[in-house]
Amino acid sequence: MADQWYSIDELPDTHGTLVASVIAANTSLARFGVSQVRRPPAAGSYFGLMRSAKIHIQISVMATQEKVVFLFFKVGSTQELVLEMQIDFEVKVADPMPNAFLGDPSQINLFLRIPPFFATDIDVASQQLLASAVGGGKDLSKLVFLSLGQTYIAGVRLDDPDLACVARLEPGSSKAVVCYQRGLSVTGQVIRYEPQTFLRLMDQVAAWARSGYTTGPLRLTAIPTSTDPRPAARILAALASSWSKARNACPREYQDALIQDLLPVFQIDGFRGEIVLRLKQDGTLAEKESDDAFRLRLSALAEEAAHPPALKVSLGPPDFLVSGDLHDQLVAALQGDAMSHLFANSGLPGADAGRFAQWFAANAKNATVFRTVKDGDKDTDVFVFSGLWDGVERTAVVAATVAVTSTESGFQVKLIGDTASMAMAYTDIPGTKLGDPDPLLPRYFLTLLNQLSVWVRAFGGE
Repeated sequence: MADQWYSIDELPDTHGTLVASVIAANTSLARFGVSQVRRPPAAGSYFGLMRSAKIHIQISVMATQEKVVFLFFKVGSTQELVLEMQIDFEVKVADPMPNAFLGDPSQINLFLRIPPFFATDIDVASQQLLASAVGGGKDLSKLVFLSLGQTYIAGVRLDDPDLACVARLEPGSSKAVVCYQRGLSVTGQVIRYEPQTFLRLMDQVAAWARSGYTTGPLRLTAIPTSTDPRPAARILAALASSWSKARNACPREYQDALIQDLLPVFQIDGFRGEIVLRLKQDGTLAEKESDDAFRLRLSALAEEAAHPPALKVSLGPPDFLVSGDLHDQLVAALQGDAMSHLFANSGLPGADAGRFAQWFAANAKNATVFRTVKDGDKDTDVFVFSGLWDGVERTAVVAATVAVTSTESGFQVKLIGDTASMAMAYTDIPGTKLGDPDPLLPRYFLTLLNQLSVWVRAFGGE
């Protein structure tokens, strides 16, 4: 059952067939035009060609309890889809100067964009200091290294639900400090962390999201084969091969001399693909509803003008929102009674109610929002926003369970249980009486970092 979704391996030939069909249609139009020209003038004549054809392919792969379903259309379902893919490109009349690499599928470069907060230039001495702090031993390949400005961060066992450790190394320091630790005690799991470190990381991810996940260095990687056992490799192989097959379905010359004189050369332009994957902690596809899943988006953009032509792949979390209609609807759900509930939940003195309402209204609209848990049609979302309180920048982290439905006019967001499902997970506003900060914030980012590192390492990006 696990391999049924690999029908996606047939996608490249589908692209080639579609392009060949466009060329065949133009060939038929050219032949028809010639036959019209040869007829008596009284019958009239015309000669027409299709100069451009835009192609859109959408695929959904949905896992049910009985089987994996492969669909060539978008489905409306409260179930999480294992994979959603859409590919767009145009078959059009070629530019006057054709690409010299057209016709040679081996002359395609595949680049993976490394997230900008991954530490690609960290020195060995800093790596060793961080490894000593997190207990990573001498094998530095087991660690994920980040850079937040001049601060280096390392994490180990990020995919372990029971044990994980993260440390930071400030510039000029000779010792790394543990900023997150997840472990087991006689009373159960214990999590301790510094919220500020993860808020700094969130700012980096938010800036990356605002760029459309297009910042960070590009690393040349080998194009995987379609027989590679790793799902990630099979997907990238399908993307690269789809583009290649589409390109090579455009003939440089036609066998029929008459058609050769009449038909222009065609080319592929604007090839782009977007894939949203539902993944388990180890980076493989989460095909069961019971899997502890995380969603990751791959965006691929082809550059025909590059020499050789290049396919550039970027990674990013689709459930991380910094703007847009859904973001605005989620933020709007926090106003009114919800805001009053959060104030009561914070433990601030009653005299601060009016000031808190003003601070909340002014700053919550700029919140960063991300989904940490999905349970059917219900999401647990985290909202993070900051603003000046007594002249000092203060931050609030709010968790809420919501139901999101898509309509023709946009999105509708409803709090589950009105305000009962909301809580102030963390704030550094003085005078609050909250317990230990909720681990939702680091849990999300450690999962994100683990998923990104799985892909980066799988394709030689580190």
